[in-house]
Amino acid sequence: MAMRIEDVRWRMRQLGANTRHEAHVLRRWLQAQPQDSGRRRIEHYLPQALRAALPALVDELAGLASLRSQHPAADGSARLLIELADGQTIESVLLPRDGLCVSTQVGC
Repeated sequence: MAMRIEDVRWRMRQLGANTRHEAHVLRRWLQAQPQDSGRRRIEHYLPQALRAALPALVDELAGLASLRSQHPAADGSARLLIELADGQTIESVLLPRDGLCVSTQVGC
């Protein structure tokens, strides 16, 4: 099952989000931060319907890919085998000093 960023944005709009709400949610996800981090209380900022739906949306997104195996190397890097929801796999490499190389093809 593929999910595009447009699909996520559309679903958030259906839950009462405006573009600022979308940006807030997406920024927190990209920074791997909880939605309630920051100066403002989440209940004073995000629409209630969106707040209520976020856990299910997070679970759905988490189900799109999972780590199948990890292979550390002596140089500090680690090869990752990621399994997609359809059973296909892709490889990524965690590089030393917080870099990441992500394969953009399946079965190459």
